[in-house]
Amino acid sequence: MKTKITFLFLFIIPFLTFAQQFNTPGDTEGFAIIGTTTNTLGANGTDLVLTVLENGNPVVSTPTANIDADTFNYLEIKLKNNSTTDQLRFSNANPAAAPFSNIVITKGDTSYQTYYVDITNWSGIVNVLSIVGKPVNGSYKFVGVGETISIDYIKPVVSLPIIETPEVNTFTFNGASNGGFTTLLRATALAATESSKATLMITCTEANRFDSKVGLAINAAHVGGQNKYAHIIVKNTSINNSLQISGLVSGATKSFSPRPVFTVSDTDYMTYDFDLSTWDDGYQQPELIIGVKSNWSATATYAIGDIVIVSNTYYKNLSGVNSATQGDVRTETANWAICDVTGAEAPAPGAIVGALLDIVNPIYIDQIVFDNEKGNLGNRDFESKSNAIAIYPNPAKNVLKIKSDNTISKIEVYNMQGKKVASRNNTSDINVSSLGKGIYIISVLQDNGSVASKQFVKE
Repeated sequence: MKTKITFLFLFIIPFLTFAQQFNTPGDTEGFAIIGTTTNTLGANGTDLVLTVLENGNPVVSTPTANIDADTFNYLEIKLKNNSTTDQLRFSNANPAAAPFSNIVITKGDTSYQTYYVDITNWSGIVNVLSIVGKPVNGSYKFVGVGETISIDYIKPVVSLPIIETPEVNTFTFNGASNGGFTTLLRATALAATESSKATLMITCTEANRFDSKVGLAINAAHVGGQNKYAHIIVKNTSINNSLQISGLVSGATKSFSPRPVFTVSDTDYMTYDFDLSTWDDGYQQPELIIGVKSNWSATATYAIGDIVIVSNTYYKNLSGVNSATQGDVRTETANWAICDVTGAEAPAPGAIVGALLDIVNPIYIDQIVFDNEKGNLGNRDFESKSNAIAIYPNPAKNVLKIKSDNTISKIEVYNMQGKKVASRNNTSDINVSSLGKGIYIISVLQDNGSVASKQFVKE
């Protein structure tokens, strides 16, 4: 049976600490809908099938879920989704409440897909499981009637399986490819051409929430964890000034610090380096986290009326008392209030959660390289106005020439794995005839101390 969920759905599924298979034909196996009454719950063969006949939030519930969250770290769910809904949100409470775990699901399926939900932030015996169907770029409002979703099974598992995917450490987003990077939270990630470059275009989508995320899909590829540094060539046309990478450390997802200074409203491409030396050596599914950098400090003394930035939001101090954590700034309403840049509290424009996040102007990623070079390109301008260069011919067969308004001190050429493959001093050209066909980066050190980098093709 084809399944469709173009709307929000919420249902609670009971299961034991082994696989909950819906394998009694024509039997809902004790599940019942609560909430809206005209929706139906049935079975198509051994699948559990929810059919929505009116707008609303149907809930399928059982009194005992019995999930041992201290033993199991993930939920495995197999379903078929032939709709435009592309995100599921999981909670251990009813109605659904934090802590949430989210997964992005494919749309228009013709076969069943298997997903894994991280529940490491749950603990003890959990008797309720809530699953909220929420489009990545939509609200909690039902828009479809007569649409269904079928579930084959849900089961808890201790760890993620090792999925045989290719190891990819260089992402160039050529053609219509998104390189396997997909939307995770509050963003779109699309292949797009910008300044004649094939890029991954990321646009944040919800300004009344927290950070946005995109990540490498687990079923598309993986990055080798033995590569301890990342280099991203990016043009940030937005005013979002925080870009982080997260990955697995001791099996848990963690963001890495320090993060580079992420410039805003760029007119040129910039290169940023990230230190990933603490992440695990195995398969990695890196995530890119975009937001506005917080400036609150745990050690600062704040006066009444002082304004800080936390979680893409302005907060004004009300009491002269600081908080212990950034999370406390958001919850201690006696000490902090959401405001705009002038200090005006809600409903003033900008006095909302996440109001600082730019959801209009995109971020273009030209290239991501994971390697073991601490900073072969450094935090260098990819092509800023003060150090602009021109290279020709491009593509090149033999000699690549460089034109610059400054005297050139050194030329270096790197392959897409970040390895230096050629260099020359005090000249304006370099012979590349011995290089294999492919894409390379030329880095030019100029006598004013600046470094410019460009990508070229070797024929």
